[in-house]
Amino acid sequence: MSEELWSIGEVARRIGVRPSAIRYYEERGLLAPARRVGGKRRYGIAELRRLAFIRMLQSVGLRLDEIAVVLGGRDPRGRGWRDVVEERVAALEERIAEAERAKAFLSSALRCRADHPAVSCPYVRRILDERIAELND
Repeated sequence: MSEELWSIGEVARRIGVRPSAIRYYEERGLLAPARRVGGKRRYGIAELRRLAFIRMLQSVGLRLDEIAVVLGGRDPRGRGWRDVVEERVAALEERIAEAERAKAFLSSALRCRADHPAVSCPYVRRILDERIAELND
């Protein structure tokens, strides 16, 4: 039984990228060059999975050079894939903490009865004072 193969256009639609992006990933070494059938690029399930993995890594904020490391290389600083992933996890944790602070601030503003919470709301004023103190440290 032979493996099912898809054209570059079919793969691009399935993964949600342009065909030019797939060609670029090949040029960058992120994806092995496609097999040629009748002169046309054809991709199997392994390539689809690799492209889906690349897209997932992009969606969490990794750059293509970092993705190359995750896919099996080392960067000029000698970082391996675990180093890259650990750095991204730390960055995501910081973004989550920032989002939680923003949510707390907005939730406090909603508890205020005043027309202008920044001026007369004790909840907002407390958070603003804490923020000013952090900036002065």
